[in-house]
Amino acid sequence: MKIIRESYINNQAIHLFMSLSDRKLYEDTLKEICSFGAGHAATSLSKMLNQKITISVPKVWIKMPEEPYFLPGQGKEAVIALNSRFGTEKEGIIFHLLSLSEAKSLAGLLLGEEPDDLSGMGKDALLELGNILSGSIVGSLANFIGEKIDLDQPKLTIDYPLAIVDYAVGEQMRSAHTALFTSVQMSAEEKKISMIQLFFPFFDIVGYIWKKLSKSITKDTGEIFFV
Repeated sequence: MKIIRESYINNQAIHLFMSLSDRKLYEDTLKEICSFGAGHAATSLSKMLNQKITISVPKVWIKMPEEPYFLPGQGKEAVIALNSRFGTEKEGIIFHLLSLSEAKSLAGLLLGEEPDDLSGMGKDALLELGNILSGSIVGSLANFIGEKIDLDQPKLTIDYPLAIVDYAVGEQMRSAHTALFTSVQMSAEEKKISMIQLFFPFFDIVGYIWKKLSKSITKDTGEIFFV
């Protein structure tokens, strides 16, 4: 049984993240949320491609590293980004990043023939994929917290990875006063295609879920117990 002091719940846990004695619990909760959503997205992708999809263990980042080795091309090459905003009060954004060559290969699998470029039908196919993947993630998150979450139509961007996510980091800093996100790699190994999924919540999602999962509050110690 995990024990967390009520003060962690009444304040945004995201603000206390660096001072929490049990930082691992916070990270593990966020990883579980991310893993849950990525699993649903991988299942959707597997059905679309009729391919086995593998996902990596989620990684939690409390800031963007100077050397973003986990991004396509280690962040030094232009990529395709499928980005979808979600929520109204509980907002955030999901990115799916692919190299340009892998994006064309993926569009070819979806269309039955690789397009000459990523405009027209190739772009439409990738946008539909982004909508399905992000919808799977948001749907699993909605089930997780027991609330309906709206999802905007995805957008497609071609740029360097750090330029693509920069505004998400900035918005997160304004709303949650820290940069906190997760990354997961999804791969279709037979076709040698992989993409990076980034999940940026613009609210303290862990603290919110801790509240949802709270079982009891002791009057004497002011502690909240979680199973």
